[in-house]
Amino acid sequence: MLTPGRWLRIEVAGLRIANLEGGSRPEMVELGRASAEVELASLLHGPPVLRAVVVDGLSVLLERTADRTRNWRFGAPKPAREGPEDRSGLPTLLDATLRDSALLFRTSSGHVLTTRLQDATIRAEGDQAPLLLRAAGTYNDVPVALAATLEPIAMLRDAARPFGTRLHLASGDTTLAFEGTMTDPLDVDGADGNAVLRAPTPAAILALAGASDVELDASLELAGRLERHGDVWRLSAAKGHLAGEAVTVRLAQFTEGQTGRPDAVAIDLGFGRLDLNRRLAAGKRAGAAEADLPLTVSAAPDPLVAAKLSIEELVYSKLQARDVVFEGSLMPGRIAVESFGLTTSGARVVASGQVDRRGRAAPSPPRCGCWMATSTPCAAPSDCATCRCPAG
Repeated sequence: MLTPGRWLRIEVAGLRIANLEGGSRPEMVELGRASAEVELASLLHGPPVLRAVVVDGLSVLLERTADRTRNWRFGAPKPAREGPEDRSGLPTLLDATLRDSALLFRTSSGHVLTTRLQDATIRAEGDQAPLLLRAAGTYNDVPVALAATLEPIAMLRDAARPFGTRLHLASGDTTLAFEGTMTDPLDVDGADGNAVLRAPTPAAILALAGASDVELDASLELAGRLERHGDVWRLSAAKGHLAGEAVTVRLAQFTEGQTGRPDAVAIDLGFGRLDLNRRLAAGKRAGAAEADLPLTVSAAPDPLVAAKLSIEELVYSKLQARDVVFEGSLMPGRIAVESFGLTTSGARVVASGQVDRRGRAAPSPPRCGCWMATSTPCAAPSDCATCRCPAG
């Protein structure tokens, strides 16, 4: 429905957009009701100016069909873009509200990641004024609230410069603050800035990661540099405390796997004192003094893991050790330990090797020089193209 005037009012109700054939539900998009007002004069000289935008009951499903076709791609794939995209026509959004809506993403394994928004608002006094964003909802049934202050829309239209962003996410007492820039804020890409994470308990983080059944007793405070470039999220140069004990995150990197491939995690951590008995005995019998770390070798682990650890003082089971160093990886069908060393009872112990899926120890195969390689171990240096890291 259209209502003419200086501000043209547009209303839509009961909109449906069909899903691809073979999708898990008939509609890709379902919309209860939406309305907006557009300044008529802005349609002539542009960019458009919108106000009183209200969206109720929007549900969007993103998924791949059995033949791996993405339902969110319309038409033929676009050629690779050279240089920054053209955002000069982005409208000025004075105020908008989104209510009772959901974004569902079905992974290749069939698991559905659900983001629900009970209420979200955007406010700005004009295209030269800061954008204020507020949202409250859930991610996989975990309550999450977002507050953000962004640079003006006029700055967002200039794609040649990074866009200033301040974000504050909260789930209960767990908070994540980010202040920096993004080169493509519409896709949350090219993020680069300072991040501070505070988690009095790990419950919210574990629940958001889908591991709510894991028992872990550890508060966490970290401050460092957070980046995102394409499929890669990276936290570096971070320092803080884990359960009150000092921890340094030299690198924590997550790479989203391409179609049919697992995700990859690379970590490089440093600890002062690490008492695993205390951390992993949470939820066990009262007074439990020993941790339990079962050794499981998966034929198809997801994610793949490459890890470097250094620990000044380690307590695990009845072991007390100093100057612990570890470098290893979890790969399909094997756990490989490139190097492991510790000092205990006045002696230095150094070892390396691997355990395959049949539980037999074996010498580690040669690998390339990049410790973050998380694919099948390299047979020769020329195989370094298989590495899952930026330097591969």
